[in-house]
Amino acid sequence: MEGESEHIHKFHGGGWSELRFQHHTEDVWRRNADEVAGEIDRVASAGGARLIVLAGDIRARGLVRENLSEAGRALLSEVDSHTHTAGADSANLEDQVSQRVAEVWAEEQQAVMDRLAVQEGQANPEAAHGAGAVVHALQQGQVEVLILDDAALSRRTMLALDAEPWIATAKEEALAAGILGEVPAPAALLRAAALTDARVLLVPGPVLPEGVDVAALLRWSPGPGVPSS
Repeated sequence: MEGESEHIHKFHGGGWSELRFQHHTEDVWRRNADEVAGEIDRVASAGGARLIVLAGDIRARGLVRENLSEAGRALLSEVDSHTHTAGADSANLEDQVSQRVAEVWAEEQQAVMDRLAVQEGQANPEAAHGAGAVVHALQQGQVEVLILDDAALSRRTMLALDAEPWIATAKEEALAAGILGEVPAPAALLRAAALTDARVLLVPGPVLPEGVDVAALLRWSPGPGVPSS
């Protein structure tokens, strides 16, 4: 009986039992991957993410990738780093993530600057150059992307307002809004951009046309140009 019992034990340790265990494990992996992918999609959509970096076990990455939405997969960049493997190099992972972020930032900067360049010479450009024109566009809620060299504007001040039009370069521009105070120009511009749902791109001076410290891509053409100041 002892031999028979041992034989039965061995039989049940493999065969169908092992197959059922493998299927159960696979189901758990897939359910987990589906939950992770769903959470990634939710967070990416809510936060307006422009990059999703996926690291870890190659099989787990594949399952998560398969369950991501089409929009999520379009933002996906995979890093070949097993973060939970013993001795995994976290510094290497951080370096790879930083590299992906830098690449996306560079691509976005180039795309924005290309759009800005295309607007030059247009009869009614959907762009503004210079502090005066950009402030005027922000006051109208026209700015889609604020392009700012904050270092060049650091010594200049503007007025922060408690209501629309949110920003002004002189008291007479405040209209019915109250003046919160005179603040550094970069802070006033960034605040007005945030309050009017404009994107912001901080750039080094050499990227902008010579003599221009701030520019903007607009949601619509302003018509006749506003002199910069």
